[in-house]
Amino acid sequence: MQHLGLNGDVNAGGHRFHVQTAYSAGNERLVSLVFEQGRILDRRELVCSGETETGALSSKLRAFHLETMAEMELWFHISEKVRRAKHPPSCLRLGAVFLEKNLPEEAMAVLQLAVELSPEFPEAHQGLGRVFLRQRDFARAEEMFRRGLQLAPEYADLHHDLALVLLEQDRLLEALTCCEAALQINPKFSQAHVLLARALVLSLQGPQPLQDHLPPPSARLKRAQDLLQALAQNHAAQKYQAQIKAVLAFLTDKDFADAAAALQNLHAEMLAEPAAVFESEFYLKFMFGGKSRDEEFIQKYAERLQAAIRDFPDYADWHNHLGLARLIQSRNQFLRAIEEFKLALKINPDYKRAEKNLKLAENDSKGFVYLLRAMLR
Repeated sequence: MQHLGLNGDVNAGGHRFHVQTAYSAGNERLVSLVFEQGRILDRRELVCSGETETGALSSKLRAFHLETMAEMELWFHISEKVRRAKHPPSCLRLGAVFLEKNLPEEAMAVLQLAVELSPEFPEAHQGLGRVFLRQRDFARAEEMFRRGLQLAPEYADLHHDLALVLLEQDRLLEALTCCEAALQINPKFSQAHVLLARALVLSLQGPQPLQDHLPPPSARLKRAQDLLQALAQNHAAQKYQAQIKAVLAFLTDKDFADAAAALQNLHAEMLAEPAAVFESEFYLKFMFGGKSRDEEFIQKYAERLQAAIRDFPDYADWHNHLGLARLIQSRNQFLRAIEEFKLALKINPDYKRAEKNLKLAENDSKGFVYLLRAMLR
């Protein structure tokens, strides 16, 4: 099969992006990469298993390539609408999407707007902290996480994020305290399990002054092992079993340097899970990107949620989001029903039952719309 690939440039938001799309025969996927000044910002894939006809593949590749280019333009179009709406939760979601797409300056701008609009919004401070952490500005990241904790001291994610930035500054005692706080609030917090285990392992290699403020090394080693064994029993961590087993082997051999490095890699892999971001992408496209009646778009979102639930069945957010997706699908079916009643009346203007059904449905449809808006906002 001949090489299939396309290249193109797109200007959006003051940026010039280069999009490169190709077919990977090895894993039967279309892969689209977004570059800026030679740096990869984003990667999108589309499975094409079973496709063998070159013409069909070429057509699908072109459509996927153009979709990737249009998507980059769409995010900046959505950004303008979100700024005009002055809706802090939407700013927060957009900030997360921009950060995922390696556009930290755009993420920072929209998150700063969220803080200006709602200074008591802890998640906005957390979002800004994550941007600063990505930029390795640890002092400002710590400041944002601490501001968030002042507003929401029982928010486990903020304790976890603060622990991470403290670890980056080799402040082990403080990091250990923050990790313990995160797990006390949420004992099933998988990322906090890994981060605390890593902090404990790092402490085993620390200087003597540090050791004087901590429990005996044997107790810390056992605590790290217990954390990882508990994590291995958590269904949400099933995909990480091999890494957990490897770390436990390092700890048994007292190979603390390799154990700490493996835990750092495991934690980074967990943080890179795209699940939370795709929910924000759906919300923003649905509310601001003109996708509210695109049934294929909503169906694909529901399918991704179902896949996420298979991986994380105890994650309440995914069930909540899937419930909303089902309501949106129901609303679209409701609108289709109204069109059928209208068609019945067009065919037979004297059809009283269709007239009655149309009036009832149109009255209820307003309530349906208000319900969805209240839930999504």
